[in-house]
Amino acid sequence: MYSQKTLLWLLLLSFFLIPWIFLFQPDTAATNPVGPPQQLLRLHVIANSDQTADQAVKLKVRDAILAYLTPRLVRATSLEQAQAIVIAAEPEIIRIANQTLAAQQFPYQARVEIGRFPFPSKSYGTFNLPAGRYLALRVLLGQAQGKNWWCVLFPPLCFVDLSHSIAENPSPPPRLRSRILEWWQERQKNHPLARMS
Repeated sequence: MYSQKTLLWLLLLSFFLIPWIFLFQPDTAATNPVGPPQQLLRLHVIANSDQTADQAVKLKVRDAILAYLTPRLVRATSLEQAQAIVIAAEPEIIRIANQTLAAQQFPYQARVEIGRFPFPSKSYGTFNLPAGRYLALRVLLGQAQGKNWWCVLFPPLCFVDLSHSIAENPSPPPRLRSRILEWWQERQKNHPLARMS
């Protein structure tokens, strides 16, 4: 078996190793601060087509809607409040979208839907949203056959990712390493008793 000296060294090493293990555990609250998917309200703007002009006007509509909704949603403290604000604003959202389309001389109009819709996985900065059905405000432009753009209206995260207009597969979280833990695992692997098994 192990000598007293070896056991003392193992005890001392454990004393220093355990805090390191806990220090390197990812903080899920920090990496995904938005909460569970069922507590989110998303904005989804779908372009008429993939033509350059349709994609460009989609972003103008998005900007106009966000300029209107963002100051109103700042007051929301729950999903229910945010949903009520969006439902009450629906006629104005349609008006803003159609006004933006008309100002850019597009012949089609916008329609709005509020409900639960499927979304693919999406990365927002340091956290990821899994694929699933989310409560969303959908703004459909013309035939709504083009690439789309989305963000999280509540809690307000639309400012995080204004440059992306298509789905992204989230990158895996960074792998955290502890040199002490790696040293310990290597030492255990090379220990004479480990080689015997």
